[in-house]
Amino acid sequence: MKAHVDSDGGFFLATLYARDLWALGGFLKADNPEKDVRYTAALISLYAYELIVIDGAKCEDWSAPSNRLTQLMTQRSATLAFLKQLPSETKSGVVDVAIALERKTAPLRKDDDLMCRGGLAEIQAGLEKGTQQETPNTKGYVGKTIAVTPPSNWSPKFVTPDVYRPKQDKARAGMREDLLKFVGFSDSATGPKPQP
Repeated sequence: MKAHVDSDGGFFLATLYARDLWALGGFLKADNPEKDVRYTAALISLYAYELIVIDGAKCEDWSAPSNRLTQLMTQRSATLAFLKQLPSETKSGVVDVAIALERKTAPLRKDDDLMCRGGLAEIQAGLEKGTQQETPNTKGYVGKTIAVTPPSNWSPKFVTPDVYRPKQDKARAGMREDLLKFVGFSDSATGPKPQP
């Protein structure tokens, strides 16, 4: 299982790559797991999860990365369901490769602007200095729907390394257990351990 992820693309490129691999895998319908790119789509989806947790620690607005998690869970739901039904040993292997990929790209990754957008700070900026526009309601909803756009010069803020690094270290320390739970181990403490 090999994967290439552009270190500057962060979450956006990881999710696009996972989407395209999943679509290709559905088209090819490979019988051999070594040639089934859906496994790589699953790997990159786990990598995107790691980026949300680890790089999201850099966001001053803590509410923004939760939107990326919702996006991942919604857009990659079929990929994640595929991963959850795989044998335990396979899931454990995918988790271990995802962890290795994140660690390898960590020194290369920059602040991810997208990761820190879409939270309460951006909404507040839109309400105070941006624009609001009424949009059509989704069928079945009552009231008004207002789209809020921040000013064009707004950009998310990042915390300093002394704030985010301890959070990232803690997230990395527990990442294997988190990912094992994420892929469907009911008790990750009894899941397979990485090979030394």
